[in-house]
Amino acid sequence: MRPSLPTGSLPPHIGKPPPAQWRRSQPQHYADTRTTSSPPAGAGNRAGSRRGTSYTGDPRLTLARQVLAEHPDERPTRHIERLHQFMPGSSASTWTKILQAARQPEQD
Repeated sequence: MRPSLPTGSLPPHIGKPPPAQWRRSQPQHYADTRTTSSPPAGAGNRAGSRRGTSYTGDPRLTLARQVLAEHPDERPTRHIERLHQFMPGSSASTWTKILQAARQPEQD
């Protein structure tokens, strides 16, 4: 058996889906008191997508260009190892994207 709410408490729909029939005062009260997801669902970019990040002004891009200039004949995995020694903390996939940006001509 469901416990009854004391008189003067919140309407019975709080914390549940909105009722099928609304009374005049209920919609605004529901909007004011409902809990929302934080952050809103669907906000931001998909995980792992860059969507045009250019790394402009990123010190890792300058470092990647230096490593590419000093060791042009090495394999990309060795470049990533060198970069990770200088600046640990970024993942291999991030360094791969930075190296791809570093190989492209600079745009001013």
